[in-house]
Amino acid sequence: MPAASGARQAYSRYKERFKLTGTGKVLFFHPGHRHKRWSKTSKQLRTHRRSAVLHSTYATTMKKLGFKMTTF
Repeated sequence: MPAASGARQAYSRYKERFKLTGTGKVLFFHPGHRHKRWSKTSKQLRTHRRSAVLHSTYATTMKKLGFKMTTF
């Protein structure tokens, strides 16, 4: 279904990769956690295990696209 004039369509793939918190921040999982794990240090694997907050510039772009998911 086409979007209204001037509006952008939200990508359905965002639902699996990002989460919107109650305060409006966008969380994401670190990429590269599974591929070639043997070449990464323990510290890298620990930090990739947790989700991180997306930069505010990208977060405003995602909100313009209509991203509203609150669960993974």
